[in-house]
Amino acid sequence: MVEAAGQGKAQGPVDLKFELAQRPKVGQALEINLALLPQIDAKTATIQVAAIDGFTLADGAGQFEIPSIAAGEVYRHTLNVLPTAEGVFVMGVTLQLKNDDGTETRAFSIPVIVDR
Repeated sequence: MVEAAGQGKAQGPVDLKFELAQRPKVGQALEINLALLPQIDAKTATIQVAAIDGFTLADGAGQFEIPSIAAGEVYRHTLNVLPTAEGVFVMGVTLQLKNDDGTETRAFSIPVIVDR
């Protein structure tokens, strides 16, 4: 797994790693395996994936929640997408950890190179 690049200056208490299950090809379903690594406990984690040109997200893939997050644990999720164009794309992922003290948010970028 590779660490997703964080966006902006704010560094929330969570990291995101990803791996591609296979080489991305136009018109072939692609699984992106995500690993959420929280550094604090939280009541819930909400993950939002930005729809981008060149990809179609599977139904329900744009947002999902993980209840009851514990610091130091690893939470895995598989994101299903369909590449629809050839090129270099950057998929945006936003993570929100919610707890009694408020919400911690961090944005990440996942680069994907799609071939024919």
